[in-house]
Amino acid sequence: MRAAIGLVNGLFVFVLGVVSALWFGMRYAWPHRRLPDGERELRANEAARRWSAFIVDDLLAVRVAHLTPLPDLPGRGVLIVANHRSWLDPMLIMACTGSNGLSKGSIGRIPFVGYFGRLTGAVFFDRMNPDDRARARAEVRRLLRAGCRLLVFPEGTRTRDGRIGKRPSMRLIADAWVDGLPVLPCAVRDTERVISLAPPGAHRREACAVWWGTVCDPATFASAEAFSAVVWAQVLTHAESGRD
Repeated sequence: MRAAIGLVNGLFVFVLGVVSALWFGMRYAWPHRRLPDGERELRANEAARRWSAFIVDDLLAVRVAHLTPLPDLPGRGVLIVANHRSWLDPMLIMACTGSNGLSKGSIGRIPFVGYFGRLTGAVFFDRMNPDDRARARAEVRRLLRAGCRLLVFPEGTRTRDGRIGKRPSMRLIADAWVDGLPVLPCAVRDTERVISLAPPGAHRREACAVWWGTVCDPATFASAEAFSAVVWAQVLTHAESGRD
């Protein structure tokens, strides 16, 4: 019964999510569509934040426990790095931080979600295409240097059991060190209770948790490798062990 209800709820949330993307996009992103690159995404991002909050708070009524307070984020661009357990993860983090993120190309083909996502700073790419991965990486760096907040999942895809993927990509964290941009580690827990993969579905009023780390300043690290290791260690510790 729970699986059937979850599937029906999932379809309902998907449809309402697409329709609401049109409403929030037209209201908060469309007026900024002709602004120059960088400024456009900064101004239009309010659409992404409000849309994500609508899904998390109103459609799903998620009970979110903030295990640590969200730190004050610098005014310049910030890369947010998190583990990935559920489709809820990007919306939850976007709603809290006013960020957008790097996402697989199929999300960018969803009506309204893809178009307005691009206006607000989302970067969609084909994970199987090396040239498109390089383009997306350059786009993320451009947006960060313009002052945007971007969310990335180094594991590349959702896990089924909550365990961290064995081969996370540190490239964008290393890029942040090269560009002198801060990184915020983040760990999510139990988000798969809200939007599950097997069986597929969405469940209202479920509980999950998010842990916010310390903003890491690249100026205090001697190398990109050391910087990446410290950032990812924070995510690993709090995503897998349950320590706060």
